[in-house]
Amino acid sequence: MQHLIQMLVILIQAKCLYEVLCARAKGGGKNYLTLKKDMPDIYHLVFIQSTPEKIYNAATTQEGIASWWSKKNNAKPEAGSIYRIYFGPDYYKEIKVTELVPGKKVVWEILDAHPEWVNTKIIFDITTGKNSVELRFRHSGWKEYTDMFAQCNHHWGIFLQNLKAYTETGKTFVMNEFGKDIPGGHNDN
Repeated sequence: MQHLIQMLVILIQAKCLYEVLCARAKGGGKNYLTLKKDMPDIYHLVFIQSTPEKIYNAATTQEGIASWWSKKNNAKPEAGSIYRIYFGPDYYKEIKVTELVPGKKVVWEILDAHPEWVNTKIIFDITTGKNSVELRFRHSGWKEYTDMFAQCNHHWGIFLQNLKAYTETGKTFVMNEFGKDIPGGHNDN
């Protein structure tokens, strides 16, 4: 019986909260019932049998990026540097390196790319776990859920598996032209 009373109290409290929020929404205040939630980041956790240095180099050097993302790039591991990563003759991403902590962290700001990418941030956070190196990847700053957001989430998963394979075995898997080398790739820039 006591359990039933507790459930009833919770339901009454929820109904009261609902009424308060509705009243605020009608009164011109914030509409708490339909307020858009903050956009989530694209987030991946990858366990890699490698060293933090190899993973860091894969995310910061021309050779490293050419091994898992795009062959044509002019990346250099210098904070403040701006470089381009090309995906065919007509599409590239211009990236500024905003933070580097050797063997631990890489942060990029996207300066030029598909409009939905501009002003987003990409973070590679590298830590040593119990049995492997842990790469926590985050692509943040998205404005809304779109097909581009969904495709990028999928594609980042593929690229991070490429990075894992490269840093564990030395095998390279890269994209030559945007949307043509990966299943479900898109051709809009």
